[in-house]
Amino acid sequence: MPKVEITREVQLLVEGNDERNFFDAFIKYLSISNVQIHSFGGKDKLRSSLLGLVSAPGFRQIVKIVGIVRDADKSAERAFQSVRDSLENASLPAPTQPGRSPPGVEIMWL
Repeated sequence: MPKVEITREVQLLVEGNDERNFFDAFIKYLSISNVQIHSFGGKDKLRSSLLGLVSAPGFRQIVKIVGIVRDADKSAERAFQSVRDSLENASLPAPTQPGRSPPGVEIMWL
């Protein structure tokens, strides 16, 4: 992910351009204006993208919510673990199991 400029309190990281286009249209359709979408360019780039996001100027002051959209591919368990590891690597709260919020953090599952 190229250098990030934080402009909104909700940051949505999606795996590719198809997901970016879908969520961009969906968010516009719903008239939601506080979401900024970033494509991380494939599952193997999530970790570095999250590190770039949290190190961007204003992240700690502006961002309230980080969402991640990633394909499960062949194993939902491995995909979950990959996202969890990436969150922990970026010093962000990570759930211990699918559908559960990290301690002290409220997560909305869609």
